[in-house]
Amino acid sequence: MEYQPVIDIEKCPICNTPTASNPISFSCASFEVVQCSNCQTHYHKKYFDKKEMIEYYSELYCYSRDKKDSNPKFSETIFQQRLSKSHRKKPLSYFNDISSKLKILEIGCDAGGTIRHLYSLGHEVTGLDMCPEYVERLKGEGIEVYCTSFDDVTFEKETFDFVVCFEVLEHFINPVENVKKIYDILKKDGGFLFTTPLVKNGFKKFDGKDRAFQLPHFCVYNSTSLKYLLKDFLIEERSGYFIAKKL
Repeated sequence: MEYQPVIDIEKCPICNTPTASNPISFSCASFEVVQCSNCQTHYHKKYFDKKEMIEYYSELYCYSRDKKDSNPKFSETIFQQRLSKSHRKKPLSYFNDISSKLKILEIGCDAGGTIRHLYSLGHEVTGLDMCPEYVERLKGEGIEVYCTSFDDVTFEKETFDFVVCFEVLEHFINPVENVKKIYDILKKDGGFLFTTPLVKNGFKKFDGKDRAFQLPHFCVYNSTSLKYLLKDFLIEERSGYFIAKKL
């Protein structure tokens, strides 16, 4: 099935500067990206409605991509590829030397490589993902995981020691509200560990083919806009990932 963004984004999702006043960074056949003149966030001028977004994620990340198949099926090949995502190895090493048992939430646990590792270290883990097949596999292993988006789930304040998400921040369609929720559900000394594509060398070096700006990514950040979004956190950039601690 072909999915097309249909919702007009009228304001910057980070600082509410009107989209009409922001310059177009580039456009191609399928989308246009603007850069906020205030906070410097790059974001898409149009995005999916919620129903389409959920269906799109399942087809993109879980199912066979053979366009000839009118009823795409769960792909074991894609599952194994996503299970072994290499960009998660460095940030996960952060937890290897922690002896105390932590309560950790993973947003977008995908095929489960991260949450399985944290579970094996003895931490109390909770996961969220929108692919039913991935969720059922993890549940079958005794891991607490829910088939839902972060927008649609509620936790008590100061529940978790850590929230982790890898290549998820750029997918948030309500980034300010989502980051505030992360802040609220973290304990007093809690941390937010994440990875996300970051524009470091000026947008002009990118074009419409750059994967960082491809749908279903919604926002792409640079160091300025990331600090704007995470203004209530102290951000530390490490080798290949970020740790943000509550101020």
